[in-house]
Amino acid sequence: MRDPLPRAASLTVTLVAGAIELADERLIEALRQEGVTFARDVRAAWSSPPERGTLHLWLVTSPLGGAALAQASSWLARAPASAAVLAICEATQVEELLIAGVDDAMPRPISERELVARVRALHRRMSRAPREDHLRYGALTLDPVERTAWTGGVLISVTSIERAVLESLLRARGRALTRAELLERAWDDRAEAELSERAVDNVILRLRRKLPDPQLIETVRGVGFRLAVPDERRGTRRGTAGVRAARPRAARRAR
Repeated sequence: MRDPLPRAASLTVTLVAGAIELADERLIEALRQEGVTFARDVRAAWSSPPERGTLHLWLVTSPLGGAALAQASSWLARAPASAAVLAICEATQVEELLIAGVDDAMPRPISERELVARVRALHRRMSRAPREDHLRYGALTLDPVERTAWTGGVLISVTSIERAVLESLLRARGRALTRAELLERAWDDRAEAELSERAVDNVILRLRRKLPDPQLIETVRGVGFRLAVPDERRGTRRGTAGVRAARPRAARRAR
């Protein structure tokens, strides 16, 4: 490879699905010359979360099914924010892998020069990630670095893209964001792929499934999504309870 890969972070190449193709063999050989580790056993690679400050390149030579995508998403949810995953796959699966939580995904075919450029971009993002205080809004707290959230005393692990969507909603502080705004803010420069707004809906759905109270993320018809406004949620519940409690008293007075 003409341009050396950054040495500050280790890079591991893992065959996630399918068989090694000739183009992959050439790519792996070029990477090996740069001191990159290659792992063929994805089960061993996914047996424990990645270490901090590590880069991971996934080779996906055949489409991942639902079970494999769920396993990948679970592994990515345990990854620290200082680790990054780049996937090389077919164009039809770029969006699914980005939704699963990889930091970047590239459709085949890919040149060695483009791969180096993508790895460098991920390394810069990892290197400049500052330690940031927790983000809080209402009952929800997010640690942007550790990729964890809390609500109602429950700890929730999120993938990198789930964290980015949640962070965007937290920073909006109850203001509704359109799907286009969430695509721009959360996906950022992860890929040049043309993602549909369905990607946003899928991530919101997964976040709601993880949250003990799915109503923390509200759908604003004709607009997009927002975090439930704390005062509104408490006021609505108190108001509803008050109306229900007042009716029996009124009935007794009437008697």
